[in-house]
Amino acid sequence: MLVQLPDLISRVLPGVVQIDVVGDDGPGNGSGFAIEPNPCDADGGVIVTNAHVVKGASMIRVRLHDERFVPATLRTSDEVTDVALLRIKSAPPVVLGARPLDEVRLGEPVIAIGSPYGQSGTVTSGIVSGLDRTVCGPSGVPVDNMVETDALINPGNSGGPLIGMDGRVIGVNSRIRRNDVQGGSSGLGFAVPVETVTWVYREVSETGTSTVQRSRIGARLNRRRLTDEECSRWGRRAGAILVDTPHEGAPAAAAGLKRGDVIVAFDAHPVDEPADIYRLLDRSRIGASCEVAFLRDGETRTTTVVPALRPTTEGD
Repeated sequence: MLVQLPDLISRVLPGVVQIDVVGDDGPGNGSGFAIEPNPCDADGGVIVTNAHVVKGASMIRVRLHDERFVPATLRTSDEVTDVALLRIKSAPPVVLGARPLDEVRLGEPVIAIGSPYGQSGTVTSGIVSGLDRTVCGPSGVPVDNMVETDALINPGNSGGPLIGMDGRVIGVNSRIRRNDVQGGSSGLGFAVPVETVTWVYREVSETGTSTVQRSRIGARLNRRRLTDEECSRWGRRAGAILVDTPHEGAPAAAAGLKRGDVIVAFDAHPVDEPADIYRLLDRSRIGASCEVAFLRDGETRTTTVVPALRPTTEGD
């Protein structure tokens, strides 16, 4: 059946909200939406948005589709994934369905809904122009599996949904990569996949904390291409090099890692770049012994590192 775009928009638009904040830099706005599964009850429901939309906010309120303004409290804000969850004392008018990333196809049409420049209920259209993109997030840590789109996204769209023609949410509009050659024309947009939102909610629900818990090794890392001999030995082109000496007391220092060491495997997983290690340093590895394979002075060595709880502002 041919999807009529106006019918689709009228169906999903009530599930999208405008988010107004007041912070250290004054007032601002973004977008958000309600998504399944949503723990709606007598006390209200949950709204998804970006962490950078509500960062440092002393006041958050949500403008619903019916023009009502309701106060919101921050349930969790995860800067690593740029996902935040808000609690409102009102059941969302419409809860949108979620589409897993493995069902998303390159080139399929999508719409982005949000409140660019405070203009609530703005709709733009485009296609999925890229999949499995890694984009640097607001915390400086790479965000994986992002969906790239050419649907027009502007400031204020952040936190709004990227929706497929079946009416289900593919991701959370998060980043803009602009082409400023002609005075700031819009470029590519990137959305955090729905699976990441679900993972964040599950993590804070299971731990009962307000933040996602991850582990760290306490080392600053960059990507380093391997030599031909190293490539032949490890079957890959690059590794993650320690660019600074790990600070005293950090898990990396306790394991004997030094500046210039190139990590090529972590906990039996091949490593080609720092993002591979960031992905592996989840809550399950806090306090657990992990074997690290690394290159030093032309030799392959191994050591055991015990990751510690990572503060929310750190990336490794």
